Order: sequence, then structure tokens, then C-alpha cells
Amino acid sequence: YTMLVHTNVTGNLSARLQRVTVPEALDAMRDLYDFDITLQGNKVTVRQPVMETQVFQVNYPTGTRKGSSDTRVAAGSLADAPMGAGVAGAPGTPAPATGRTPDSSRVSTASESDFWTELKNSLAAIAAIGAGNGRSIVVSPQSGVVVVRAMPKELRDVAAYLKATQLSVERQVILEAKIIEVQL
Repeated sequence: YTMLVHTNVTGNLSARLQRVTVPEALDAMRDLYDFDITLQGNKVTVRQPVMETQVFQVNYPTGTRKGSSDTRVAAGSLADAPMGAGVAGAPGTPAPATGRTPDSSRVSTASESDFWTELKNSLAAIAAIGAGNGRSIVVSPQSGVVVVRAMPKELRDVAAYLKATQLSVERQVILEAKIIEVQL
């Protein structure tokens, strides 16, 4: 391996690692000592961590998802008919009461989800986006692009989060069903 060390990296590191590969050893050093270590082929580059910008692709449709359902159950029987209701049209008997029976049970649910807003808020928390710290996030739902400016460790955390999110999103299927009217 060829090792390139930037001039602003100083000091000595000592580590005892057994039965690990070179990439595993470099990952351990990167995580423990917070260096920016990259391995490309047989070339190892070591730098002090500096703010970087990285572009991520996110495959998810634009827009917000809204869902609602409304279920009503009305129950009744002939015993529930008003007293004195007779046969319609018979002399001296009032017509049977007509109208809607009150709902016995009603369940309504509604949900709304805005994936892109939730994604931006989550990534801002992961990358410690704050006023004046130089970190930033740009989310473009139309192009499916997320641009993050942060430190290398935070960028790795963002990449891991986006990978996990993408795996979860790919398993979801959007189904839409409408029941217009049901008569029994």
C-alpha cells in the first residue's frame, strides 16, 4: 500500500490489531482518531477532517401522502319501529317512520405523511445543522437529490441513514382503494 499523509496531520499513532485486514484497520483508526482516511485501490490518503459536500440520490416520489377512512355501522330491527306504526295506507294508521337510523358505531381515521420534510429534518439532526456552524442541507424532491455539507463522520452517518431509509421505502407499496357505496 502507498500512504499519502497530508502536511497538517502530525503526531504518532500506535495500535495493536490482530487478524484484521488493512481496510478494517484503517476504518478502526478513522473511527478512533477522527482522521479522514480513504482507501482507493492500493492508495491510502490521510487528512485532517474538513467540511465536505456530498450529493446523495433518493428514489422516492414527490408529494405528500394523505389517507383517510370512515366506517359507520347502523343496526336496527323491526322491534325498534315506533309504537302505533301500522301498515302504510290502512285507514286511520300513520305511515311508518322513515328516515335514517342513528349510527351505532363510527370509526374515522386520517393520516398524512410528507416524506421529504421528514427526511430533511432527520438529516439536519444527524448532521448537527445549526446556525453558524457551516453545515447545510439541500433537499430537492423533484430531482430526488439531497446535498449535505458536513464533516466526514457526519456524512458517513447520513449515508448510512439514507441507505436504511431507501431499503425501507423500496419495500413499501402505495395502494389506493375507494368504496363509494354499500347497500345491504
